[in-house]
Amino acid sequence: MTRKTLIFVSLLLCLIILAALSPYIWDNLEKRMVAVHQRATFKELQSWEEEWRVIKSDDDAFRAVDMLEYVTTYYKPGPGYHADQNTEEQLERQRAHTLQTIGEALATFSDERHGVNVDQWKDWRERRKQEIDH
Repeated sequence: MTRKTLIFVSLLLCLIILAALSPYIWDNLEKRMVAVHQRATFKELQSWEEEWRVIKSDDDAFRAVDMLEYVTTYYKPGPGYHADQNTEEQLERQRAHTLQTIGEALATFSDERHGVNVDQWKDWRERRKQEIDH
C-alpha cells in the first residue's frame, strides 16, 4: 500500500467513525450548551428572588404579580431544551424557591394568602387597583 493510499484510507476511516458518532456527539454537545444556559437561568432566578423578597408599595406588588407569572414559565425544561438531570433538578428547585419567596412577599404586603397562584394574585391586583382608584 502506498503512502497516499494509506493516508486516504485513514482519512476515510476517520470520517466514517465521525459520521457514526455524530448523533451522540451532537446530543451531548447540545445538552452541555443547555446546561450552561440553565445554570445562568438558575442565577437569574436567585437574583430575582432577592430583588422581590420585600415589597414596599402597591406598584411593586403589581409588578411582583407579573414576575410570579413570568418565573413560572421562564426557560422551563421541555422538548428540545434539556440538560442533565441534576442541572434541571437544581433549576426547578430554585424556580420553586423563587416563586415561594415572591408569593410570601406578596402575602406579607397584602395580608392575603394565595401562595404562588397567579390567577388569585391577579384577582387581588384588580381588586386592589379598584380600591386605590376609589
